[in-house]
Amino acid sequence: MKNPTELFGFGFRTVLLSFAVLALSSCFGVSMDLSVKSDGSGRVNLEYRFSRQIESLGRLDGNERWNILPTGKADFERSLASRKGLKLVSFSAKNEGADLVNRAEIEFENLEALGSFLDAGGSLARIGGEGAKNKMALTLHGETGNADPDLLSLLKERSGAYETAISLSAAGEASLELVNGAGEKIETPPGARLVGRGKKVSFSMKTADILTYPGGLILEILF
Repeated sequence: MKNPTELFGFGFRTVLLSFAVLALSSCFGVSMDLSVKSDGSGRVNLEYRFSRQIESLGRLDGNERWNILPTGKADFERSLASRKGLKLVSFSAKNEGADLVNRAEIEFENLEALGSFLDAGGSLARIGGEGAKNKMALTLHGETGNADPDLLSLLKERSGAYETAISLSAAGEASLELVNGAGEKIETPPGARLVGRGKKVSFSMKTADILTYPGGLILEILF
């Protein structure tokens, strides 16, 4: 792949350290439910589960610096402490079979704070205005490029049923569309689920299918 794939700069970074890490990188699922009030404040309800194989990679000798996912409450607190307008309301973690499941609820004071939570660098998550509405663009996956077909097949094989799901509830009518890396509108990919209009819009798809989707996959939400 041309570039490391990143899901939300706050913590969901899939680090391509080696072939072995890439093979495991699809073994996580994310569910993020955004609720935005008319004044731009709101809450994020976040759940992410990942194989304990991924967690153990960061504990191997010499690999502690490669934190693929935030694995505890302290990770969230450290990240939020340096960002204005964000507050960790609750956090829980538990083991479910072969997975570790973390749940967090975060308050944001305004859309700027929300953008900082999603991606402090502003390259993967952008929030601005379009007419009388706000527009959010979330890059779930950059262009795949000339990736090795065998490597993409391995990603899908290892992913199991892990999914990435994003939803946004707004005070008024919202809409959600999919575009590729070139900004061109695309149809809902096979196997994905999309609710494109209403007070709550949503998109979900298997994580491995997102990571291997050709041409890039971006959510554009007006609310």
